[in-house]
Amino acid sequence: RRGISSAGRALRSHRRGQGFESPILHSKSLKSSVVDWSAEAEKALKEVPFFVRPAVRKRIESMARDTGRTTIDADFYAEAKAQFGSK
Repeated sequence: RRGISSAGRALRSHRRGQGFESPILHSKSLKSSVVDWSAEAEKALKEVPFFVRPAVRKRIESMARDTGRTTIDADFYAEAKAQFGSK
């Protein structure tokens, strides 16, 4: 089976009717780890330049998950933003 990528094998099995589940799209851990943003935190995030905003959002959401938070408020956003400068 050399020469066929794992994505290619997945597509072949899907065409044969066997189907497959993407570990990324069907992960239960991703659905349960959604982090909500308060209006104030979203407003503060909009002050970040658009080209780095997605990376900043992911990093802050990751930090929130690591601390067990389900909501990012303005205070946590300020704490997380302060940690970016310390690294």
